[in-house]
Amino acid sequence: MTVFLPFYRRQTEMKAKHVPWLLLALLSVSLSHEFTVDQPKVMEINADGSVTIACTYSGVVESTQINGELKRKHANTVACQASANKASYQFNHNQTACAWRREPWNKFLFTLFNVKPNDQEEYVCKFSRLVPLPVWESEGKGTRLIKVPIATAPAVPTAPTPKVSLQCVDLGLLNWALIGLSSFLLLCCSLVTCAYIRLKVRQSKDLEDSLTYVPMQPPQSQTGNTRRGDPESNTTYMDMRKKQFAARASGRDMNYNSHLMNY
Repeated sequence: MTVFLPFYRRQTEMKAKHVPWLLLALLSVSLSHEFTVDQPKVMEINADGSVTIACTYSGVVESTQINGELKRKHANTVACQASANKASYQFNHNQTACAWRREPWNKFLFTLFNVKPNDQEEYVCKFSRLVPLPVWESEGKGTRLIKVPIATAPAVPTAPTPKVSLQCVDLGLLNWALIGLSSFLLLCCSLVTCAYIRLKVRQSKDLEDSLTYVPMQPPQSQTGNTRRGDPESNTTYMDMRKKQFAARASGRDMNYNSHLMNY
């Protein structure tokens, strides 16, 4: 008994030294299984070429220090990286604009800009627990990007064939009606014009037939020297020399009579 007692004590002390490490390892393994990351499977690319991927982790308390990043699965490169010391940040990484913010404490929103519509890359959310030690890492299952379907205008229903034929018939009847009305108005205008011209011609003929030429009689002289029945002295167009001679003769008679009265 005395021989095996020191050996038993030595084994017990060795086991006691390894127990804390074993407990810590078991606790770490159990906690690592609880530290999980969730992210959407599919996200649509916006019309402006941007896309936002929401990454959520669980299994840790709020006071835990966490770093997050969004990486490309096939290219194995980091597309956007978040820091535990900041709530939001925006930067350019590998010629790709990126922005991120934290809301609430266990959720990171990664926004990528200038994403090509044919981007076939799959983006994975990765989180690392820095404090307390040891460092744990957990990744999501990845998010695939798709293009936003372009909204197309609703197709305009076409009119039925019978309605179209009826519309054509109506247009033909309307055209013929307009042609007939125009012809009737033209005929009326022509008839009115012809009647007006004939009326003016008839009025001019009637006016010419009603004109009569009456010779004008000159006034009779008081001296009585004018001969009755003399056509030259009775007509309007008479010889002015004879008219002057008669005037002189009557003047001499008046002077002779006045001379006799003085005696």
